Amino acid sequence: MKLEELKCKNCGAIIEVEENAKNVTCKYCNTTFKIKDEDKVDPRKQGYEFEKGRMEAQEEQFRNNIENLGEFNNIARKALNEVFPIFKVFRIVIIVFVIAVFGIVIFTMISSFSGFKSARDRSEKILNEHSAYENRLEERAENILNNF
Repeated sequence: MKLEELKCKNCGAIIEVEENAKNVTCKYCNTTFKIKDEDKVDPRKQGYEFEKGRMEAQEEQFRNNIENLGEFNNIARKALNEVFPIFKVFRIVIIVFVIAVFGIVIFTMISSFSGFKSARDRSEKILNEHSAYENRLEERAENILNNF
């Protein structure tokens, strides 16, 4: 014969209940209770209900965390846009700066290429002048030799 324990709803004493009993009487306050099937505890059912409740609570907490994260994201975005409008201006300044630097680099490259062309032209001009000078020197030397 298996015994189960229930708590007296009147005085709080522990009442021992036989497995198939329909009624039970508290031996301290003489209160009689009718035992219903749902009052009897099935440990497997109790464990299942506990796990089910725990999982539902975790799921609810997860959903609340997701909602709170979304609200925090909206609040942070709104705060950045309202409190720090300088960031928008700062982004524009950075973009203008990058475009200016890019333009300077392109201008320098183009100028240096055209500078190479003009340097080459100057070099050719100097070589031509040098060749002409050498030719004149040779002519003078021949004139001097012919006059002797």
